[in-house]
Amino acid sequence: MNPPSRIPGAFRPRREGSVHLSPTHSVLRTTKVTKTIIATAAALLASSIVAQAADLPSRKAPVVAPVVYAPLFTWTGFYVGADAGYGFGRDKITATDYTDIGTTTLHPRGFVARAHAGYNYQIQNFVVGVEGDVGYAGLTKKKSFVDGVLKDEATWDASARLRAGYAMNRTLFYVTGGAAFTENKLTASYLDGSADAFKSGTRVGYAVGAGVEYAFTNNLLARVEYRYTDFGSEKMDVPAAAGVLKSKYDYSTVTGGVSYKF
Repeated sequence: MNPPSRIPGAFRPRREGSVHLSPTHSVLRTTKVTKTIIATAAALLASSIVAQAADLPSRKAPVVAPVVYAPLFTWTGFYVGADAGYGFGRDKITATDYTDIGTTTLHPRGFVARAHAGYNYQIQNFVVGVEGDVGYAGLTKKKSFVDGVLKDEATWDASARLRAGYAMNRTLFYVTGGAAFTENKLTASYLDGSADAFKSGTRVGYAVGAGVEYAFTNNLLARVEYRYTDFGSEKMDVPAAAGVLKSKYDYSTVTGGVSYKF
C-alpha cells in the first residue's frame, strides 16, 4: 500500500532529537568564524612585522660628544713680570761759583732692567689699569772738564703709573703715565787724584709712554714699550767749599718684557 501523499500546508511533526537552524542563525555563525580567522591572521602578520623590524639596524643618530669651547680671552686680572732694554738721557749741569765745571750737558746711556706688577680691568674693548715697577738703571756718562773728569750715573729707578688702552682680542695698544723716582750721582775726579761727589738723593718726576702688548696664551704676555721720564731741575748736594750745582735730568727707555697673568 502506498503511503498517503503529503497534503500541502499540512503540519509535519519534528522528529525527536533533530535541530533546526534558521537561515539567519547560519549567517551569523559564518560571520563570527570569518572574523576569528581574520583576527588570527592579523595577529600573525603583526608578529612577523615586529620580528623583522627587530632585525633591522637601528636608525637612531649616534651620540655626539658635547663641544667644549675655549674661554674667551680677557685682559682683566693681576700680572707680574720683568722687562729690560736700553736707556738714553740728558743731564744739563749748571755750576755757579764752581768754575772748573761751569755749564755742560752730559748724555748718559746704558742698560735698564725692571720688575713690574699690575692689574688690568677690561670693559668691552677698553682696558684700564695700574702698574708699578722698580729696577736697575745703568745710565752713565763721563765728560772731561778743565781739571778732570765728570761722571754722571743713575743707580735705580721706579714708577707708579696708570694705564689705558684699546684691546683687539689678544693685542693691546696702551698709553701710560704717572710718578717716577730715581737717584743719580755726579762725581768730579780731579787730575791731582782728589774727587767730589754730588748726590741728588731721591728725585721725583713724571713718566709717560706708550706700548703694545700681546697675549700668546691666557697667561703669557709680551710687550714692547717706550717711556719718557723727566725729573726737572734740582740742586745737588755739593762740598762746603763749592758753590751751587743744578742738574736738569731726563731720559727715555725702550724696553721689551714678559708678564704672567693670573
